[in-house]
Amino acid sequence: MKKVLSFLLVFCIAVSSICFSASASYKTQGFSVKSEAVALISLDTNDILFEKNIDEKRYPASITKIMTAVILMDNCTNLDEKVTVNKADIESLFGSDLTTGGLVVGEVVTLRVCLNMLMVCSAADAANVIVDYVQEQTGKDFVLLMNEKAKKLKMKNTNFVNATGLHDENHYTTVRDLLKLCKYAIKQPNFLDICSQATYYVPQTNKHKKRMVVTTNFLINPATTMYYSYVKGIKTGFTTPAGRCVASTASKDGYNYMCIVMGGDNNTRTEFSDSKNLYKWAFENFEYRTVADTETMIDEMDVELSSETDFIQLYPEKNVTVIMPRDIDNESIIYDVVLKENSVWAPVKKGQVLGYVSIKCAGSEIAKVNLVNKGKINRSVWLFVLEIGKNIITSPFFILIAVAFVLIVILLIIFGTINRNRRRKRLKRVRKIKKI
Repeated sequence: MKKVLSFLLVFCIAVSSICFSASASYKTQGFSVKSEAVALISLDTNDILFEKNIDEKRYPASITKIMTAVILMDNCTNLDEKVTVNKADIESLFGSDLTTGGLVVGEVVTLRVCLNMLMVCSAADAANVIVDYVQEQTGKDFVLLMNEKAKKLKMKNTNFVNATGLHDENHYTTVRDLLKLCKYAIKQPNFLDICSQATYYVPQTNKHKKRMVVTTNFLINPATTMYYSYVKGIKTGFTTPAGRCVASTASKDGYNYMCIVMGGDNNTRTEFSDSKNLYKWAFENFEYRTVADTETMIDEMDVELSSETDFIQLYPEKNVTVIMPRDIDNESIIYDVVLKENSVWAPVKKGQVLGYVSIKCAGSEIAKVNLVNKGKINRSVWLFVLEIGKNIITSPFFILIAVAFVLIVILLIIFGTINRNRRRKRLKRVRKIKKI
């Protein structure tokens, strides 16, 4: 049967030192990232564009309050429900240096107000009110709920011991884990709108007149030099051991990114400058690129037992789009095909997965997609029968039986010959006796 040599759609042109994969990152251009642990990802493709120490355990400080907000939203069906600030909510913060929203004992506020104060001005007193409410509603310890949620979100290197971010040696996370938390949080109704407010007006209560609180996030505050109009949310954090931290998102021209910065410098506020520089770099230098589509053939594969064809064309199972630098041309992309077998027996179903292609740039995998055939290929009955017959004849078991059969035939011939010779000798003796 005719064999057709398979080929790879491969281009081996050298690329610059830029390198990319789900666990690697590109090199920034024109600036350095000074904060200690940083990640910039595309929210559209989940590709990591820049990373620095993203699996290093670090103290999250008030970024913790993102999880506090998540636990509230997971366990509250009515954010307009009223709650009363108790004495412990306030007194437990004395001497902690945590930021508060000015709540006082006996003040009646809604959970929505608490959530806004928590995310806009990082109010630890609002966090305590939220903790009381959730624990009363669920009958569970709030920190336990935080750690259970972290486990569900596969935050493998995270442990919470409080809801405010107060420093504790056992209260830690990583940039990679915070990416998972933030991606979940921004999908919750109205959450991103809440944490994107530069200012929030706390409604009049039984203890206070209407008042304004201001965001701690300079990226979304037009009154600061760090303001960047494309940024939304999410949360800042600071303690001396943690350094300056900020989680944010940015969207422009259909491109959506998320940046997590931890361990920023307190004097130069690198958490904001690093975030802003990374967003500008991404918007100016990256684009979406379709690196595989279902209409473009990637490879061919030999087919056995079909009278229709002796090879099939393989196509990507789905379209694949990645984000990559604009200055990388398509010839720099390598397609490394891995087939399950060198050939396949008919029948072959439409859409049957026969291998995959690893799509690489500068030696790093940027995507992987299954390879399938686009049409059904039927089996030839006669070719199948012949193949089965050939396999039977050439099988070790058949050869063993054939050899045994031949040996038996040979033995029978030998024994037959011996018996005939014996009979002849007996007949000769009988004839001699009769003559006598």
